[in-house]
Amino acid sequence: MKILLRKLSRYFCLASVLALAPTLRADVINVSGNLTGTNVWRSTNEYILNGYVYVLTNSVLRIEAGTVVRGTSGAPPSFGVLFITQGAKLFAEGTPTRPIIFTSESDDLQDPEDLPFPSRGLWGGIVLLGRSPINNAVVAAGDAATPKYDVYEGLGDTIVDGQGINRFGGDDPEDNSGVLRYVSIRHGGALLESNKEINGLSLGAVGRGTTIEYVEAYCTADDGFEFFGGTVNTRYLVSAFNDDDGFDADQGYTGKNQFWFGIQEDGKRDEGAELNGRPNDNPAEPGVPVSRFEVYNATLIGAGAGGGSGNDSFTVRQFTQTQWYNGIYTEFNGQPFNSGAFLTGAQPTFADNIWWDYSKPVWTPESVFADPASNSTNVNPAIRAISRSPNGGLDPRLSPGSPALGSPRSAPTDGFYQPVNYYGAFGANNLWIQGWTALSAEGFLAPRTNIVVVTNQYLTGEINWNATNIYVLTNYVYLMTNSVLRIEPGTVVKGRNGAPPNFGTLFVTRGAKIYAEGTQNQPIIFTAESDDLQDPEDLPFPSRGLWGGIVLLGRSPINNAVVAAGDAATPKYDVYEGLGDTIVDGQGINRFGGDDPEDNSGVLRYVSIRHGGALLESNKEINGLSLGAVGRGTTMEYVEAYCTADDGFEFFGGTVNTRYLVSAFNDDDGFDAD
Repeated sequence: MKILLRKLSRYFCLASVLALAPTLRADVINVSGNLTGTNVWRSTNEYILNGYVYVLTNSVLRIEAGTVVRGTSGAPPSFGVLFITQGAKLFAEGTPTRPIIFTSESDDLQDPEDLPFPSRGLWGGIVLLGRSPINNAVVAAGDAATPKYDVYEGLGDTIVDGQGINRFGGDDPEDNSGVLRYVSIRHGGALLESNKEINGLSLGAVGRGTTIEYVEAYCTADDGFEFFGGTVNTRYLVSAFNDDDGFDADQGYTGKNQFWFGIQEDGKRDEGAELNGRPNDNPAEPGVPVSRFEVYNATLIGAGAGGGSGNDSFTVRQFTQTQWYNGIYTEFNGQPFNSGAFLTGAQPTFADNIWWDYSKPVWTPESVFADPASNSTNVNPAIRAISRSPNGGLDPRLSPGSPALGSPRSAPTDGFYQPVNYYGAFGANNLWIQGWTALSAEGFLAPRTNIVVVTNQYLTGEINWNATNIYVLTNYVYLMTNSVLRIEPGTVVKGRNGAPPNFGTLFVTRGAKIYAEGTQNQPIIFTAESDDLQDPEDLPFPSRGLWGGIVLLGRSPINNAVVAAGDAATPKYDVYEGLGDTIVDGQGINRFGGDDPEDNSGVLRYVSIRHGGALLESNKEINGLSLGAVGRGTTMEYVEAYCTADDGFEFFGGTVNTRYLVSAFNDDDGFDAD
């Protein structure tokens, strides 16, 4: 059965990979040496890094979403590495469905089984070198300089056109090295010299002007992410199956971080995170930063029972004042801390965290756990599923009812941290690693291609639609009164085409509630069954009327009704145009109107409704979003109606407030109110 599940998972993930990988590449472009000026790498090409490639100062490299960059293997300096030097910028801005992938030249992205798991060290990685502060340097000349600089470990202080191309460090905490967003770095970590490998992503004195979010380091022969000083802030980082530490920080790193996920594979592995203050534990000097960085909402999963005694969640060394809050740390075969000189020089803070399933006693050292202020909890966080094999069995979200749902500590409200009410990197719903990561493409996560055909025309009770499924509406589907439909961010709902009533439409009737709360990066999409979301060219533009749409029916006031019985009633009600006054279990399921201006039909946020507007009868089509007497207790923002065969949005009375609505290329009115 396990073999069958693995094969099925691989099959479905292969379909995802085929969809994500560019299918027609015009050229394979070999890149070597030094890059100057403005360089643009396009998704229609593949780029091969031949040896060390440096983007020199005052130069820019822009990489389009969906681009694949590969590194060659070999002995140094013949293996591929991308260096972004001091004063240069990298803009690698992928999307959830079109990530930018850095991988080995030998990695066939259309075959998840081509490289044995785990394959590491097949090329180098990405190295960003900035001008923000460090507190100490290994290189004597750099340690004596003002401001201090260091040289990337394992390399010499090479000078090109007056620039030290391997240097990092300076005096600008706001330094900007560009943007990395939705970037997956796979199979790197080639050896520079003994015990000095390239990390997945190395961050040398990178400043907080840089944006780093939704970045994955997968199967690296060294650390997933290493911070050498600097001030850069990060969030949504994934460190998966790397050979050394998941995360490593040194030389006075002082950034802010949120939503870190780390997982290690079976076997003897190193720490979940290594937290250093200064190179080689050198004594602190006045006026230089200790390593004082913050991490909120990390989930670190160790190597499990086979991890060896050295598989600790944290190694903490002198002169680090790191602060970790609202985290979940579990399944390490060692202990929570390999503390060494834990109390020397500076005291780290670990507070409001969950520690679970260690092979050694958890409640040591007392400096962390005996302090009541640490609020440390030794309880099963009820993570949905942990698997270190590509069998579709990994789901690091929290199970319903998990004790980790509800954190006692709120992250600072400073514009960077996002307010969430749970421990760890995931709540119960948003699986933000789905789709763009190697974890997804290689079959570790449950495949997204599970098709759920909604056969029940009348939905009652509490219903949850999950992002791991695609839901197909085959006819009119009614959410009945006193019922609730919750839709996870990133979920896709498709409507079938046909003659009425056999085309998909979702009706939220009076007294029911829909909570469709997408995010900017994981919208909820309602579209036609025939719409291939991985192929922007599958439907000719503009394709309309391929299914119905969404109809919300509420109990707030209307001033007049077309239906005579409703117009004579108190309060007035009407029936959605083109449909009859159908009664099911005593409820008029197509009615709208009432006397409650505060009526609440739920939340629609970051929802895109595409290709709807199927015909009910002559001149009466479904709108993209129909709002029949919807009350102002309803939240409606960031909603798009695209390519509808009738109006984008139509308001039939009601009091609902809206903002951030998009009506694009609809066949009748953009907005209609009555």
